[in-house]
Amino acid sequence: MTTLTVEDIEERRARIRQVVDSDDFRERQAEGVLLAREEHLLEELDDLDYLQYGRVRVR
Repeated sequence: MTTLTVEDIEERRARIRQVVDSDDFRERQAEGVLLAREEHLLEELDDLDYLQYGRVRVR
């Protein structure tokens, strides 16, 4: 079991955000052609939101 601090969660979220906020990612997402690892990043963002806030963002 790994213990994450709020700082750990925020740091990981920031790293993922750099990827998902890129123009290439958004274009592939709009076209519905994300790679499996990119889909996992979106899922991880949901997981981090749940861990920190107890809820998941609406896409």
